Amino acid sequence: MLGLGNSLTQNSVKREIREDFTYTEEVIGSGDGWEAYSVLNDNYTLLYNQTAPDSTDGWMKLTLNETQTDFWTLQNLTLLNGRVEVGSTATISYKIFLDTAALWGDDSENDDDVILWQNFYGGEVGANTPVTAGSATHTSISNSISATLTTNTIQLRQGLYQAKDLPLAGAEVYIKDLSISITYT
Repeated sequence: MLGLGNSLTQNSVKREIREDFTYTEEVIGSGDGWEAYSVLNDNYTLLYNQTAPDSTDGWMKLTLNETQTDFWTLQNLTLLNGRVEVGSTATISYKIFLDTAALWGDDSENDDDVILWQNFYGGEVGANTPVTAGSATHTSISNSISATLTTNTIQLRQGLYQAKDLPLAGAEVYIKDLSISITYT
């Protein structure tokens, strides 16, 4: 018995804890690796350092040039580059505008112009945040997500999409002041 106990303590594996990671960009640039994903016919325009509906500068602007009929997202495959570990937690924060309420949803009687928005990190999605399309002020989004996979994909996306809330041709998304903080346990 003494030999067995001795070998267990000598061969134990010690896990090295990584230093926390923080990415902060007030003005997202073209070299930061953002793209639209699953956009109908890849027909979109992504511009940087644009003026938002509240007349402030420095916003990343996505224009969807065709009406969307299914899931779509803004994503980045390179920013986290091997930094995602199972059990790590990312806090993702940013400001967002969804411009022109008439271009978000079908404008039916049940269309309230409130679009649910969420983040994706480490194989998991964060809580839905309601964003009012056409609002004169931005919405601040911040939530934490714990990773269950080691995928480098990070997404800022429409959540719980329903046909009544999908964007029509010409709909615009503005994002600024992006912060991603990852802690390791």
